[in-house]
Amino acid sequence: MKSVLINIIVLFHVVVFLHGSATAMPQQITYDEVNNKLPNLDEEQGRIYFYRISSQPLIKDKISPPGVWLNHQIVGKSISGGFFFVDVCIGEHVVNISNSGKIMKLNLSPGEIAYIEAVEHSFNDVRPSLVDSDFALKKIKKSRYTGAKLRDIIEGDNYSKPNCHFIH
Repeated sequence: MKSVLINIIVLFHVVVFLHGSATAMPQQITYDEVNNKLPNLDEEQGRIYFYRISSQPLIKDKISPPGVWLNHQIVGKSISGGFFFVDVCIGEHVVNISNSGKIMKLNLSPGEIAYIEAVEHSFNDVRPSLVDSDFALKKIKKSRYTGAKLRDIIEGDNYSKPNCHFIH
């Protein structure tokens, strides 16, 4: 009788876990769906794609995925199997992932698109790495969009272009 009760309790927890995982799954929006609907970049802008490909999410991901920092501001979360983008002004930018001491700098030219992969180096250590577009696109096309609501970006409701007016 005791083993039957234990089995029922275990089964109950498995069902609750699976139900929670299924309902928490984000919508599966692909890179092509996102890229085809994005606004064009202004001549003073560049675009940075952030993505993380992993065979398994980090333990910390269940609680709170590592934050992605751009120019000392958080711009998104480094979610396993996901990607997002940020439109920025041209020039130098600093990237960091919250659980890493590694800071990466990149310099964007007008209309340039950069790809930054969040690379897992060791247990709970994710670091930014600038990668070329061919390599990145192969990886991103297998992942899902985890950024802002795409409808809001397309309709302009939740999308603000960066202010790139410089004093010369």
